[in-house]
Amino acid sequence: MQTTNSEQQRTFKIWRGDSKGGDFVEYKIEPDVGMVILDVIHRIQSEQANNSKYI
Repeated sequence: MQTTNSEQQRTFKIWRGDSKGGDFVEYKIEPDVGMVILDVIHRIQSEQANNSKYI
């Protein structure tokens, strides 16, 4: 069975902020088989949110 990209793409809502406030930001990613949530966070951080250390 072959899946399309939209079937593999997942949306993660991650809190971005600091002690003064913040908000949830949505990130879309196509996780690889066997990835755990920390792997997903690292990929988002390196590919989509590399402008901040607060992820």
